[in-house]
Amino acid sequence: MLKLKQHIAVEYFGGKALVLNLNNRAMMEFDTRESWLLSQIDGQVTLKQLVDKYADKFSTTREAKGMKDVLEICNTLWHKKILCSMTGKIEGDYMDNTYYIQNPDVNIREEDEDGALLFNPDTDQVQLTSKTGFYIWKLCAKECTVNDIVNAFKNDYDEVPGQEVISDVEEFINKMVESGFIGIIEKS
Repeated sequence: MLKLKQHIAVEYFGGKALVLNLNNRAMMEFDTRESWLLSQIDGQVTLKQLVDKYADKFSTTREAKGMKDVLEICNTLWHKKILCSMTGKIEGDYMDNTYYIQNPDVNIREEDEDGALLFNPDTDQVQLTSKTGFYIWKLCAKECTVNDIVNAFKNDYDEVPGQEVISDVEEFINKMVESGFIGIIEKS
């Protein structure tokens, strides 16, 4: 199932859409087909349903052009950090190629079993992380995606709640990126 990320605001006008990314205050304009697809994404729709609706709306075949168009649009929305998958996958393949890595300037003091205290000398910010947050932080010692982190949780811990861990990891990573403790590496 697909949904818009929480930090996205959309305004529709004349068949087009303006999208505001509240994290970086970037505004993007989308054409008619992209806008229509954005309007269909409600957290309940699957990629297959989107392709079927798209084929009906734009009088195209589902198998050929409809699937290709929808995948291209979803890929664009995904890479612009507008769209996310509630299941972490789209048609069996992870689409997010955003890699995260620790800020090498951050100082760490491990606090026994409680987690860690992080200090960013660039911003003079201090961040206290839980045991789980520190686990994520350690995984970011090397480049990794949200999906890599989720898979590590599933491998290292029993009974990891699938969807909850995805949204929790995304939320933690987003906060750490916003505060400069973790950086982003975009790969094509």
